[in-house]
Amino acid sequence: MTAWLAAVALACVVALGGALIDRMCSLDFATLGPARWVARLLLGLLAAFALALHPLAALLLGATLALARRWPAARHPTAVVVLAAPTWVAFAVVVALSTLRPLTPIYWDEWVWLAKSRLFADGPRALVQAALDPAAGVVPAGYPLFWSWATGLLAWPSAEAPALVAAAGVLVLACCGAFLAAFDSLVARSKPFAAVGALGLLLLTPMVVVHARARYVDLPVGLLAATLTLAMCAPTRTARAWPALVAAVLVACKDEGLVHALAVMGAVVALGDRSRVALRRVALPFTAALATFGAWRALLVAHGVEDGDHQIGAPAFDALADLTRALAGHLLDLRSWGLLWPVVLGAAIAVGMRSSRFAPRTRQAAAALAAQSVALAAVVLCGPERVQVFATSGTLINRLLVQLAPAACVVVALVATDLASDESPRE
Repeated sequence: MTAWLAAVALACVVALGGALIDRMCSLDFATLGPARWVARLLLGLLAAFALALHPLAALLLGATLALARRWPAARHPTAVVVLAAPTWVAFAVVVALSTLRPLTPIYWDEWVWLAKSRLFADGPRALVQAALDPAAGVVPAGYPLFWSWATGLLAWPSAEAPALVAAAGVLVLACCGAFLAAFDSLVARSKPFAAVGALGLLLLTPMVVVHARARYVDLPVGLLAATLTLAMCAPTRTARAWPALVAAVLVACKDEGLVHALAVMGAVVALGDRSRVALRRVALPFTAALATFGAWRALLVAHGVEDGDHQIGAPAFDALADLTRALAGHLLDLRSWGLLWPVVLGAAIAVGMRSSRFAPRTRQAAAALAAQSVALAAVVLCGPERVQVFATSGTLINRLLVQLAPAACVVVALVATDLASDESPRE
């Protein structure tokens, strides 16, 4: 309990710093309702991380914030003032799953992430310096550092396992809070029954339950990607910098973050009813994602660090049959996934066959999920042989599916909302 209290206390301090930046840059996070403190926490963490990373990263973040300050505000921003009951229940379930576990690593990959976070105890730049030193042995080489660095910050000054597990748990809950608040504003308050069904489907999925307890980054990446989808597909604009912040954190957490961000934004542009409006909506998040990715890649090149495990090459068509069989086996594994993917497939088919029946936001969310799925599949197919071995041996595909699960929940909820509505779907 002490470790949790310490991590929450530090998170509150960082969120106050984010609130100061929010006020100075007029980012309108107050329009997010209760989620404004999640946004301020993520902003505070990202700003501190950029300062520790390199002056270039801090400069790019400052330029993005300056651009956000000049960005036209929404005429009718959506304010989430009171969250619906299903949202609170879902968050309580995740809190229980995340906290009622030992404060020691219980899954193999937790050791990798938390071991890197321990370096923060030697100073804010210790982890950065080690990651940018090819001889330091930080694994995986060249991997984005935000999650490990933020975990170390929230666990400071301790480098012990309980503090690190609690700190990472705070980050998991922050990502969950961001997703549920965005989900609430678009679905839960208008159609609570659809929200209950979709959230229940997600939270009863065994693989999601496992990852809600874990300190892996796959579920948070999926939650952030789904949050970006909800923010981009909302019929009314939210706080001007919110989608940009989500996109930047998503890219800074994991290599796949850029894939998710670009896929979501591409779907929004492709299905935008008015191309100029759609391009304007994605311009700021696109800038934030590209700046985050570019700053980290520039540092890797400058220090001679190669991310060999995630380089993109020619498609390995000879592995396509094995990868397809492995994917089908995972999707049909009811012990791991329950009925999630059959239901999602049915919802996607419904949107594809009767697209005019569904609201623009539903079509965009379905297209975003499809784009994310295709992009991740292409990355695996075009990745190094080692990645394909991981996929066919069963250690990768389920984790990518975990990243897609929250977005799949969004599609199911929106489809159910449209089918249950007696009003015209056009917005």
